[in-house]
Amino acid sequence: MALTASGNHPVTTALIPVYNERTTVIGVLAEIGAWVDQTVVVDDGSTDGSTGLLDAWATAGAGRVVLHHPRNRGMSKGLLTGFSYLMTQLDEGRLARDDVLVMLDADGQHLPSEIPLLVRRLSEGPFDVVLGRRDLSRYPFGKRFGNRCLSWWASRLGGQPYTDAESGFRVMRLWTVERLLPYFTALAYGCAQEIAVLTARQGARVDNSQPVTIRFYRKGVRHRDGITNAVMALVAFGRSLTRPRLDARQRARLALAGVSVVGGGPGER
Repeated sequence: MALTASGNHPVTTALIPVYNERTTVIGVLAEIGAWVDQTVVVDDGSTDGSTGLLDAWATAGAGRVVLHHPRNRGMSKGLLTGFSYLMTQLDEGRLARDDVLVMLDADGQHLPSEIPLLVRRLSEGPFDVVLGRRDLSRYPFGKRFGNRCLSWWASRLGGQPYTDAESGFRVMRLWTVERLLPYFTALAYGCAQEIAVLTARQGARVDNSQPVTIRFYRKGVRHRDGITNAVMALVAFGRSLTRPRLDARQRARLALAGVSVVGGGPGER
């Protein structure tokens, strides 16, 4: 049963970057749709036929949006596009600052049925960001060691404790996106570290203790990605000490240039 936008329940929006996930994405979106009010997918220039599947999915029901990049820009840029679209919905009154953003991957490694656990933790804390904590015991040693180092690094720079800063399963109040957006570079592969450091530095109450299930370990992260992530955390820390050149709305308008939209989101509140 989907969360509702009435009573004490916030509107809950899932943000899913997608690149060449034809074999899994529609099934994953069906699972996610049972637990959220709106799903926003960023198609990052897919070339495997995902684009057509996503457009058909977006036009087949309410609360489904696909944002298309004209070419592949990388996962961090996909998140930037999604954040920017949500800013437009805030400005139009379709969403409120206390509504909830859910972030998880399109490959099926996360369990959408655990979304309510994170949302409940967010509300009961109360917290502004809840980052799921994975059981990494079955991961290769190098992955576990790198994650521990990056979590320590994010904790030092952000000023709040992280045990799994690289987790891709998180929930956030939308006001944290509004504060994050002017500082978020969306460069390289460092989005998890940027988000961890910036949300903490911007005053969000962060929790990283809620266990979440990982269905499988997906290979592909290289050692140099870990170095990039560590550098991007330092960049995020430095940017948090400066005054941004653009505010959140200016940044959103710039990020959405050239992005096409299929489908629609929730109605007026």
